[in-house]
Amino acid sequence: MTKVKIVCTIGPSCSSYETLLSMAKAGMNVARFNFSHGAYEGHQEMFNLVRAVEKEMGEPIATLLDTKGPEIRTGKVEGGTVSLESGSLVTLTTRQLAGNPSIFTVNFDPLPYEVAPGQEIFIDDGTLHLRVEEIEGYDVRCRVVVGGLLGDSKGVNIPGAELSLTALAEKDREDIRWGIEREMDYIAVSFVKNRGDIMEVRRVMEEFGGSMKVIAKIETREAVINIEEITDVVDGVMIARGDLGVEIPTEDVPLQQKRIIEICRQKGKAVIVATQMLDSMIRNPRPTRAEASDVANAVLDGADAVMLSGETAKGAYPLRSVETMKRIVARAESEIELWERPVHAGAALGIPDAVSSASVMVSKQMKAAAIISMTQSGSTAKMVSKHRPPCPILGATPSIRTWRELALYWGVIPLLKEELIDQNTAVDSAIASCLTAGLIREGELVAVTAGVPLGTPGTTNMLQVHIAGKILLKGLSLLKREARGPVCTASSAEEANKKMTPGAVLVVRTSDKDYLPAMRMG
Repeated sequence: MTKVKIVCTIGPSCSSYETLLSMAKAGMNVARFNFSHGAYEGHQEMFNLVRAVEKEMGEPIATLLDTKGPEIRTGKVEGGTVSLESGSLVTLTTRQLAGNPSIFTVNFDPLPYEVAPGQEIFIDDGTLHLRVEEIEGYDVRCRVVVGGLLGDSKGVNIPGAELSLTALAEKDREDIRWGIEREMDYIAVSFVKNRGDIMEVRRVMEEFGGSMKVIAKIETREAVINIEEITDVVDGVMIARGDLGVEIPTEDVPLQQKRIIEICRQKGKAVIVATQMLDSMIRNPRPTRAEASDVANAVLDGADAVMLSGETAKGAYPLRSVETMKRIVARAESEIELWERPVHAGAALGIPDAVSSASVMVSKQMKAAAIISMTQSGSTAKMVSKHRPPCPILGATPSIRTWRELALYWGVIPLLKEELIDQNTAVDSAIASCLTAGLIREGELVAVTAGVPLGTPGTTNMLQVHIAGKILLKGLSLLKREARGPVCTASSAEEANKKMTPGAVLVVRTSDKDYLPAMRMG
């Protein structure tokens, strides 16, 4: 498993059990359901398939509900696609009709009142560029600056305009209810502008009696400006570079990506880099070199996850897209000196953050094989992830919900464990499970973090270093220190003196002066 996780958008191209299973084996960690498209019946079918694949794999696949949001989209066009010629005139209308090269519908009734002549309008992540020339009634007449093909339900961006869009549309509320009823793991909130938008989503989830971890999609100019306050109230962010690249200058997007990732790392929030990562693989079996560099740079920037959109939802090569992304991520991760850098020095955010940082430092100094984070809510493993250790983070949890949530986080391998209250028993059990799963080997060092008392979320305060191995028996060491060597067992002094060899460890039920010759050889 790579440290950087892979988010795959679910759609018609991966709508079979066999394809989804192959994608999961290839590296899919999170399944994204795009509620800008499709009906509940279709989403339910795909949700059931994802859960079936998860059961077959025995490994978590987190589910992410991506809201439609208060977005503006075009309507349907004749034949599914029409061509807009550069320099031609086209009318945007709020009337419902089948679009053609001279007129098409936009689903935002206030549009004629909230734009003005000279206003720039971008469609389909900036693929089409229009400029407003005049407004008449329900219609906005525009000059096509950059033409191209217009399909059904394409996103519309109007940079700089103050639009009367609500934080949540009625459809979003119903979608949230749907996700809560199915215990989906994450919700990605579209077109966030400020922390108030996030708090509104949390209020709606509370109203419906459930919760999902909240991911803010950073795709507006306002979100970039308010990124600090937004990251204070979310569980993570998605850098949605398609709409963002229309809202802000294209040349600013790479720098904002690095800035946002660094802010999220400082605060221990997950960050997904999304949009057009391997876009050409919607049509072609191989990505461009620029796309490969884009994925690799997201890894080197410190992203928790990279996302495939149309590549897996509607592309011709969904499985190959996942396999390709996995290879690019793995190759970038192999250059450890390029991505391994500490979070900028500063005061720890609290005891859990300090202990998590210490666990990474200890694991590096001791060359530990893994850090085992015993966690109820996931916060222990997430905090360790923030500090980017070179070794795997094994997130042991009794909670199925936490087990799935951890599938998104950098470097975390989620493990489902029974809940144990006794600290020593829980640690021994976690190490034994990791040995059985082949995640560590006997004799290797592991760092263990947990919150004591166990089972209390957000109390990470314990750090231990253990040698991984099966516990054959426990007893009292006469040396009062660690001993290593071949084991010699004996039931009597005579047997001990006969079998003992130099450097061996003598294990007996009782001892007296008759055992001294054997002891002196140890």
